Amino acid sequence: MIFIISGNFAVPLIVGHVFGLTQGEIGALTQRTILLTGLASLLQILWGHRLPLIEGVAGMWWGVFIILGSTAATLGKDPRTILTQLESGLILAGILLTFLGVTGFMGWLQKLFTPLITGTYLLLLALQLSGPFLRGMLGIENNGGMVDWRIASLSLALVALVLLLSFRGRGWWKSLTPLIGIAIGWAAFIFLDLGTKADWPELGLGYDFIKIPSFFNWGLPTWDIGIIFTSLLTAVILLSNLVASINAMEGALGQSFPLNTYKWGGIFNGIANILAGIWSGIGMIPLSISAGFIGITGMAARLPFIIACLMIILVGLLPLVGQFFAQLPLAVAYAVTFVSFSQMIGYGMKNLSTAKLDQRGLTVFSLSLITGVGFMFISPDVFTQLPSIIQYIFSNGLLLGVLLALLLEHLVLPQKKEPQN
Repeated sequence: MIFIISGNFAVPLIVGHVFGLTQGEIGALTQRTILLTGLASLLQILWGHRLPLIEGVAGMWWGVFIILGSTAATLGKDPRTILTQLESGLILAGILLTFLGVTGFMGWLQKLFTPLITGTYLLLLALQLSGPFLRGMLGIENNGGMVDWRIASLSLALVALVLLLSFRGRGWWKSLTPLIGIAIGWAAFIFLDLGTKADWPELGLGYDFIKIPSFFNWGLPTWDIGIIFTSLLTAVILLSNLVASINAMEGALGQSFPLNTYKWGGIFNGIANILAGIWSGIGMIPLSISAGFIGITGMAARLPFIIACLMIILVGLLPLVGQFFAQLPLAVAYAVTFVSFSQMIGYGMKNLSTAKLDQRGLTVFSLSLITGVGFMFISPDVFTQLPSIIQYIFSNGLLLGVLLALLLEHLVLPQKKEPQN
């Protein structure tokens, strides 16, 4: 239970701050994230892929949240409105995944997103997210736009600690690296008096110590074609992550699984994302780190996993737990997740290494990457006179780069079929 929670509760804090949520709202988002993690994992092991595989917050999903929240002001949009549009995006993405699983079209659609496309996507995502991450780690947001060198030094020390534990740690120490980093960083923040004082709710007679989160906490879902497209694109690309996680479990358990395992895993991942949209949460995906945990502990039985999921659901019904984690200093959350975030570059390079990088492949990749990154440096203000959908695409380097990659890969410079002997 501790292992599952430790990798998920820092993300809502980062997302909440990017969108300007209050501390109470961040606490509620943390509570919903914990509840969704337990519930989605339980549904998967009972009726989905039926494996002890954690269904947690997807790095690509919270990356999309951060990018959209960071660019809201420059686009002249209300961050709260973007959150309601992301609710719609998650629900539709979940419906798409469920449909693909039920109909068996999952493999067909994955062919559209070749390793060249997914590699380009992951590199652009990591590059666009690097700015918000470094701003948070340097303490710029809370220091009048200037670097807070005390916070920056602490962030650097935490990154070094997480790296050390990740590569040198053994057993439980390694598996609980995020939790250890957060505990040490939080304690250092308090000792050095670097953060604000805790803002706890008043625990009167009317306080709900146990509470089922309400639906659509950010408001009723609204529609934005650009965000819908981005959400569907993210969901489809994450199908490869789902397959990779199940493959990792095959290695950890030393057995192969039937095709139905992948089918039902996709269906219930779709259901998890529909629930995330309804409950105003962040997109979910089976996490391959589960295989590493099984390798360390040797514990692959389903019953302990089911018990852990039930305990997490209970914790997710306690608002005070969410409020406790909402006190976590933002710089600590950024620093501890920085190492795992940087892995997106590695995953992108790994995808590209399986692609055919001849002159055609390099042209598709290079043009898409340089165009996407270049548009990240152009102020969205210059596109205000264009139609809203064009304005949205041009002001989002990630989306523009991936769209260009899709066009070049499949329409402009399609891969020639090898002649059959």
